[in-house]
Amino acid sequence: MTLRYALEGQIGNAGATNSNFRLEPTYAYDVDPGLGSTSMPGFAEQAAIYRFYRVLGSRITVHASNNEVFPQSLCICPANADPGSNTANFQNYFSSINSVKGTMGPITGNSKLTLTNSFTVADFGGAPFIIPNDSYSGATAGTAPTNNIWWFIGQKSAAVQSAFVFTAIDLEVDVEFYEFQSPAA
Repeated sequence: MTLRYALEGQIGNAGATNSNFRLEPTYAYDVDPGLGSTSMPGFAEQAAIYRFYRVLGSRITVHASNNEVFPQSLCICPANADPGSNTANFQNYFSSINSVKGTMGPITGNSKLTLTNSFTVADFGGAPFIIPNDSYSGATAGTAPTNNIWWFIGQKSAAVQSAFVFTAIDLEVDVEFYEFQSPAA
């Protein structure tokens, strides 16, 4: 089943030239660690029927609008380790062969950008789905997989930011639910 999570907000780190946040699609129970307990619509309904899940892949689209008076670049990149928020190692993600990036002009013109990227756990994580549970499997009751793939969403500029970048994000996650709750726990 494909689940979808949408969010809007600003990417910014006042007084810095780069910033980022991250999403954790392989932990479908809580995809947005910045909010906590943010399962996607449809997850709870499947969790009432099944005990386990495994994410097979994810697609992300980021619509961005630069609010600064100078240009900025935006990057989305899958990562097999938690990049954290406002990482000091942002250049690693911008340099990754798996990243997608683009530039936005200043607020006065050409300030919009849309980027799309995707991964499958089989290709990126090297682990195709085979039952029984593996390190990419999680319990629908909330236990996180021990191995995860993250989305890094970040920006950088040549000047210190104050007005930031506004984003509208659509995250789609392909999830296999399995092992019936029969009888229900």
